Amino acid sequence: MNTLLGLSIHHIQEFSIELEKKDGCFNPGDLVSGRIVVKARQNIELEQVTVLLYGSAKPKGRVRTADSSTSNTELIYIHKILRLLSSSQNLNSNVEEYLAFEESLPLEIPTSVESKSASILYLIKAQLVFKTEENETKTVTAIRGITIVEPFDLNILPPRYFEPPTYHLAKKFGLFSCTGGSIKLTFTICRLAFVCGENISIEGRIENKTDRRVDKVAAVLQQVIMVMSEDESSEANILDVSDIHEDNLALFVDEVCK
Repeated sequence: MNTLLGLSIHHIQEFSIELEKKDGCFNPGDLVSGRIVVKARQNIELEQVTVLLYGSAKPKGRVRTADSSTSNTELIYIHKILRLLSSSQNLNSNVEEYLAFEESLPLEIPTSVESKSASILYLIKAQLVFKTEENETKTVTAIRGITIVEPFDLNILPPRYFEPPTYHLAKKFGLFSCTGGSIKLTFTICRLAFVCGENISIEGRIENKTDRRVDKVAAVLQQVIMVMSEDESSEANILDVSDIHEDNLALFVDEVCK
């Protein structure tokens, strides 16, 4: 999806960014290629067309640094400007002009992240400077976001990621086991490595040694992001935890009567 800024409806009918990869999803080191589409409502002169490939990380709010000061400084990972016109050229009304571009992403860039405390965002910004029939200079801008993800292959992961781990949770009630009792949950996850769209299978059972009723057991998928300060041991580091999805679990309950 393109966002247009400064669009003059009297002069420009279309100014957009089209990518060869329609989903706009790339890995570090990938080639980002596409074209800029320009269509005018009247005859114009294209003076300059530039494409900016930009990516940065920025905290939301002010983050305390190693020297106890606060900062909301943006960390830039890529800032590449491509100039698509070597000289000005005329464009007739209702005629589409296509300007191709391509640029490789750096190999060492982090993936896209959006959290409560910080974000890592990447975008393509195209800018057109043109002259109208009235000899006025105008500027229009189009912006399109892209997503950076790490390449992931289950086949190269160590075997431990495919061994079903078992977990035990217990909660006691009352001061003494003979008066309050306890509830124990034992469950197994089918494995530890998944790709997007897969189901996570959880099996288990509950041992209820209390007079309380178990109304609900749910599994919550969480996204955990650590926002590090300049000093990695600093207390200024932020742990950002967000609930992504929650599902109720249907588990067998062993009722132990006293």
